[in-house]
Amino acid sequence: MKKMYKILTLFVSLILGTYGAAIAQCTYTTTKAGNFNDPTIYSIVGTGCSTLPGSGSNNTINIIINHAVTLTTDYTIGRNTTLTINATGSLVQDNLNRTLAVDGNTATNQNLIIAASTARSAPRLNVAVLNLAKTTVVIGNNSVVAISCTLFTGNQTTINLGNNALLNVFGNVDVSTGNPGINGPVTGTVAGLRISGNIVNNSGGGAKLFTTNGLTTCVQGNAYPSGCGTTSSTSVVNPPTSNDPTCFTVLPVTLTSLSVTAKSTGALISWATATEVNNAYFELERSTNGKLFTAIGKVQGTGTTSTGAKYSYDDTNPLTSLTYYRLRQVDTDGTATFSSVVAVSAANTLQASFYPNPSNSSITLPAADGVVEYRVYSVTGQVLAAGKGAGNSSVTIQQIPEGIYFLELTAGGKRNVQRFVRQ
Repeated sequence: MKKMYKILTLFVSLILGTYGAAIAQCTYTTTKAGNFNDPTIYSIVGTGCSTLPGSGSNNTINIIINHAVTLTTDYTIGRNTTLTINATGSLVQDNLNRTLAVDGNTATNQNLIIAASTARSAPRLNVAVLNLAKTTVVIGNNSVVAISCTLFTGNQTTINLGNNALLNVFGNVDVSTGNPGINGPVTGTVAGLRISGNIVNNSGGGAKLFTTNGLTTCVQGNAYPSGCGTTSSTSVVNPPTSNDPTCFTVLPVTLTSLSVTAKSTGALISWATATEVNNAYFELERSTNGKLFTAIGKVQGTGTTSTGAKYSYDDTNPLTSLTYYRLRQVDTDGTATFSSVVAVSAANTLQASFYPNPSNSSITLPAADGVVEYRVYSVTGQVLAAGKGAGNSSVTIQQIPEGIYFLELTAGGKRNVQRFVRQ
């Protein structure tokens, strides 16, 4: 009996010695911005954890990014690791081509999660190569992921995009093995998939990479970017049909915002991009009726960037009536495309502006001294939103159903009612 007990004790010790580390947990949470491989940016919770996430440990590892973190080295998210980029965080490569590999154990593991944002902004994940195998990647509502070279989709790989999320691939999507899938949301605002290069294939599956359910898709078939090395195949696949009607004249700049603000000295037009490809410059155009536009100025573009940029232009000789503005974006080869249109009244009038118009996101209250009271009501008089805000502040209307509405504004003893369309 004693001998049997010793054998059992030895057996248990071997099991714990072999597998015990796998049940421990180490959580690395950023406390400030910095480089991914800088241990001073993390708060570490767990026993026996290394100073950097994933350096030789078999522990279950959770990496939570709440700040702007620079990826200064290639990194692999293993089967026991989950990387979550929260709404306040980002993981952006430095000026070298970096690879983020996700090697999950089963297709149901969510090893990479980009949490939802309140609105689209610059990419929250930006790497040269994203190499996926046996995993599910979640890209939350309004979040943007940019891949400057190659997206590898291996066996049992799924990418799920939330409402209004965007996946931009500036090189190829390489369907290396198996049956991967890129999926849009079941309900709500459709997501976007943009592939500047091609879908290339090794073992089948490329022709079924995505469906247009919940997605606006565009595969442009451009040349593979120089400086990116090569993908594992040159066998170009006929992709599922793109459903973006502007696919081959698509604006090579992803705008995340465009607004105009009335000032006592004129009007300030502001805009931001998430990504740019060969962007030479923006030309500002102005109109009195929203149809016939005249150029009034030029702002140089950034060229090609996957991290986005912010721009502004002062119209110091404004019109005295309701004024419409748009951007004419010009590529380095001379190709030009146009943005949506925004409008603003002179600073002494009580007129809100919408972006886009018809609006599906927000109302910008007019420039005014003090508080502006607003009320949104339907054609039957039902009030759907009401409140107060400072002049030039933004009011979200995403919660209002599609339809025709009226916006009542009151400020400084003035009252104005505008009709607008929510779509």
